[in-house]
Amino acid sequence: MTATLFNALSTFEQMEIIWERGVFLAEREGKKFRYMLYQVDGFYIEEIRYLKWNLLYTYRCFTDPSLLEAYFDGMEIKDIFK
Repeated sequence: MTATLFNALSTFEQMEIIWERGVFLAEREGKKFRYMLYQVDGFYIEEIRYLKWNLLYTYRCFTDPSLLEAYFDGMEIKDIFK
């Protein structure tokens, strides 16, 4: 599975991939949304939900590890694949 292929799937199919293959890494909250971070293969997925209703807003897929900083609040993220 690649990030490009994941993005091409329907929301239901994306949900299935996360359920079957996703590894939960972290969670954080903003003013309006809850963000749950998963890793699938070599990429990351944010599940973004409305706080008020706990309903799915969207999935955001990325490969750039610098985007993980929001979850780890200043902790240094090492590249584990080197």
